[in-house]
Amino acid sequence: MTILIICCLIGVVVFGAMFYAIVKHRKSQGAVAAQFHESTKVEIIWTVIPFLILIGMAIPATKTLIEMEDNSKSDITIKVTGSQWKWHYEYFDQDFGFYSLLATPPEQ
Repeated sequence: MTILIICCLIGVVVFGAMFYAIVKHRKSQGAVAAQFHESTKVEIIWTVIPFLILIGMAIPATKTLIEMEDNSKSDITIKVTGSQWKWHYEYFDQDFGFYSLLATPPEQ
C-alpha cells in the first residue's frame, strides 16, 4: 500500500507540473521564447531522485520476495511436474502421487 501511495504522489506532482507548464508557457501574441541551455545541476537532480525512489521501493519488495521464497518451514512438500495436457503431483511426505489430465468433457 505504501508503494501505491508513493506512486500516486509522484503522479500528482508530475501531472501538476506538466499542467502548470502547459498553462504558464502557452503561446501568446507577441511572445518571445526564453533562451536557455542545459543545466548540469538540474539534470543530475532529475536523474538521482528517481534512482533513489526506485532503490527505496526495491528494498522492501526484495525483502518480501525473499520471505515468500523461504519454504524451510513448509507443512507439506509437493513436486508438481507439468507435461502437455497433464500434471503429475508427488506428495513426498506421504509417498503418494497422481496424474491430473487436462481434457474437455465429452459433452462439450
